[in-house]
Amino acid sequence: VVCSDAMMVVWPQIGGYIGSSPLCIAAMNVVAVTVETDIPSGIISVLNASDGTRVWEDRDSVKGHPHSSVGMDEATGTLVFGANDKHLYAYNLSTGQLLWKHHAGGQIKGPIAVFESRAYFGSWGNNACAVNLISGTAEWCIEMHDKVMAGASVDSRTRTVFFGGHSFWVVAVDAATGDIKWSFATKGVIIGGMTVTKDRLVFGSNDGHLYALELATGDLVWKYIEGRTGQVSSVPLITPDGLIFFASRSYQDPDKEGANNCNGRCVNPGSFHVLEGH
Repeated sequence: VVCSDAMMVVWPQIGGYIGSSPLCIAAMNVVAVTVETDIPSGIISVLNASDGTRVWEDRDSVKGHPHSSVGMDEATGTLVFGANDKHLYAYNLSTGQLLWKHHAGGQIKGPIAVFESRAYFGSWGNNACAVNLISGTAEWCIEMHDKVMAGASVDSRTRTVFFGGHSFWVVAVDAATGDIKWSFATKGVIIGGMTVTKDRLVFGSNDGHLYALELATGDLVWKYIEGRTGQVSSVPLITPDGLIFFASRSYQDPDKEGANNCNGRCVNPGSFHVLEGH
């Protein structure tokens, strides 16, 4: 993540393994990151983006590995992330004070989406939830019928949040009420996040396809495989001129379209794709 004018900064070690993406808060020139330790437990650190010095950190409160990338609510100045101890944690960005922790019913692996002072996330408790960032209480949860590892995506224009999970389904949900607007079934686990465009939802599945759905209805617009993509667990990057960049975990056997693995016949451990004109 680019968060400083420095071309390259070498930071000191911060005490463990980093299994999440850092969050840059450019207005304060700081980076928030979660760290795994061997106990197992976790650390939340806020670092100066220029030199890596600690602004504050908490090494005591998190009792499980935090794989979840940090989300931030600018309105309340709240940082939020999940951990393997089944809790969602909220901290005051300026002071480092632990504001609350919320038991989610399952391990929280994916990044946290934040919209209108709510945290949106899925858990290994087979649900997806919206938690109020002021009170720390759940406003709603929906049943996802299997684990959820992918991060949620939000369309702020229609106030819709999208979840995907191990059940192979993508679900569009009203961000305020939790009412389901539509759902769509793939043929594989969905691990990567989804990208929202003006009128499309684009995402990958472990069935090897990259999908584009109508944002409003969930109708399939197209799916891409051509016998070349393996498990797609990356988040698609879409440029303003319509180029789509994504990576897949392995080449598949071209004779087995839709397989979740290449059954020992992989010809390459991974591949990178650029689509044009979709």
